[in-house]
Amino acid sequence: DDVLRVLEAAQDNSRLKDQDQSGGVYYLLAEAYRQKGEADKATTYYDKVIGLASPSIYLLQSKIGKGMVLIFQKKFEEARKLLAEVIESGSEDNVLAMKARFALGELEEQEGNPNEAVKYFMLVAVLYKNDTYGSQALFKAAGLLESQGKPVEARRAYEEIVQTYAESPLFEQAKKRI
Repeated sequence: DDVLRVLEAAQDNSRLKDQDQSGGVYYLLAEAYRQKGEADKATTYYDKVIGLASPSIYLLQSKIGKGMVLIFQKKFEEARKLLAEVIESGSEDNVLAMKARFALGELEEQEGNPNEAVKYFMLVAVLYKNDTYGSQALFKAAGLLESQGKPVEARRAYEEIVQTYAESPLFEQAKKRI
């Protein structure tokens, strides 16, 4: 709450005339409100970044954040569109595409499409060797595969976590599932 007060005061600061500075403040406010579960306030600030006259360095991150809020609100088509825009942007920042694909996996899972969710999670695991998202994506895919009655495929995903992500907080859980 203290951080929110500081950021809200900063957005009113007339010295923040640079769009990247104001975009940064709006993005941080949006993220803080999303973390607090205040979807409407988060959306308001994501929209401020997205609506800036010239693209902000926070534009794609804001689209991902807003997409995650929309998933939470069960507005799947709107979320899918925003997340696809991030992937199709051709950004050189692979982390953004990875986060967008992971969010699409969560979207498909929540929408009741486990096969599509597994595809997105496995894409994250294969395309990006990221310690955090790679192990989470494999773990989510494995759980979905188990729930679909595919124990062999699930075991392979758990084994990949154990072999590749020994430092992951999911390492022990994956080891037990093998």
